[in-house]
Amino acid sequence: MMSSSRINYRMCVRLLACVGEGMDPNTIKQMMGLSRYSYDYTLGRLVKLGLVVLEGRSPRLTDRGANVLRYRVDESARRDIAELKVAQKGL
Repeated sequence: MMSSSRINYRMCVRLLACVGEGMDPNTIKQMMGLSRYSYDYTLGRLVKLGLVVLEGRSPRLTDRGANVLRYRVDESARRDIAELKVAQKGL
C-alpha cells in the first residue's frame, strides 16, 4: 500500500546518502526513480531542515546532514551488535 505522504523518512535518508556520495541531481533522480517534482519537493524539505544546502544546482550536505547519516550508521551497528549478543546467549 502506498503512503499518502509525498515524502517519507526512508526517501529522505536515501537522498541524503546520495548527496553525501557526491552524486549529481540527474543520477539521483534516475537511481531513486523520482520525477523532477518529487526530487525538487524532497530536496526542498531537506534544505528547509538544514540538512542540505544548494551550491548552484548541486546539493551538498551540511554538518547536520552528515550527522544524520552518521547516526543512522552508528545506530544500525549498535543494533546488529546487540542482536549478535542475544543470539550468542542462546547458544
